[in-house]
Amino acid sequence: MKIKLEPSLKMLQPAEVRELAMSAHANLERCSKVLERLRKDEEAQRARIASFWKERRSRSQDAVRLEREELAEALWKIRENAKAELDGLVARAGELTRQAEAQAPFYESPLQLLDRAALGESRRSEYMLQLRDVGPLALGRYGQVAVGTATVALGAAVAACVDRLPAADRPFTSGDLARALLGEAWEEIDEAIRVTRHRGQAVINAVRTFRVMKGGALSRNLADALNRLSEDPKLVERILDGGDEEQAK
Repeated sequence: MKIKLEPSLKMLQPAEVRELAMSAHANLERCSKVLERLRKDEEAQRARIASFWKERRSRSQDAVRLEREELAEALWKIRENAKAELDGLVARAGELTRQAEAQAPFYESPLQLLDRAALGESRRSEYMLQLRDVGPLALGRYGQVAVGTATVALGAAVAACVDRLPAADRPFTSGDLARALLGEAWEEIDEAIRVTRHRGQAVINAVRTFRVMKGGALSRNLADALNRLSEDPKLVERILDGGDEEQAK
């Protein structure tokens, strides 16, 4: 299997991936406030124009047409004046989504995190030397020590040694060890990427809806879009609060 190397593809650290999700959430909140402001502006114009033409409709055959023209012009001005602001929100959503999607290849599984853990550090190399001639049973015990003490460098060394054993002799797979050690950290990163995508798409959908729909339908559409997101509420709350202090390195 060959892998195409992309020099332009830069890996972000877990904290930076979480920051993308926080930025995408903040962008969505701004979008929601902007759209609500615009919706209220449109409602105010509708009410003002309807009130102005209420009595004049019965006295002029052209009143209905003139009222429609005035309303159309008023709504056009609101939307035209908001075009740059809305375009900026959509552009920001797209950029954050692209950055998040670019991180997916670096965080496909907990095993990827464990493979990179303490890479190039002397402690990992020392563990590898000490475990070089250790048998399957002892490796299994050291794997439990790594999990019980959250020693990621030891876990990475054990995983490398386990992978060298015949499949039938392995006390566990390196993937199982990775999930036990870094599964929670990986889930948080994976959810951060998903949150960034979802918030970005919600902004794009909401702005598109505003440009083609009217009135209360906008609010319902945005609410429905958020309700349909497949997210873990507890993980999302932790991510948007800034994540845990301990991060996989």
